[in-house]
Amino acid sequence: AYTLLNEQYRMHPKISQWPSAFYYAGQVKDAETVKDHYRILPQLKNAPNFFAPYSFIHVSGKELSEGRSFYNKEEYTLLENMLDFLKKHYAIQIETQVGVITFYKAQAEYIKKGLEKTYPQLKIQTVDSFQGSE
Repeated sequence: AYTLLNEQYRMHPKISQWPSAFYYAGQVKDAETVKDHYRILPQLKNAPNFFAPYSFIHVSGKELSEGRSFYNKEEYTLLENMLDFLKKHYAIQIETQVGVITFYKAQAEYIKKGLEKTYPQLKIQTVDSFQGSE
């Protein structure tokens, strides 16, 4: 027997919709405190949909291995272009209003190395690291 914890208190409501629908048949709902807390940045109100609270974007490229981890140079290039676009066209403060989450440690390190001069304070971590830093 199990009990479903059906109210979540952490994620942006648009982000929580996906796991609720695909893993929990829509049973997980957002707490009122989450609904009130998260808002779309006013600058992004009319931005393209792929700048939503989250995006899955297919990137063609070669996955390279580093030890037991992986990175993809083309994904880094797309990220760099997206950050520059947000800064230039929407006046987003990249280092305080954006976080980069990746599944692989090697990808996080590759991104950090590439962006350290432009965005030295940008938070770039793996999924596990972000979860552990809450």
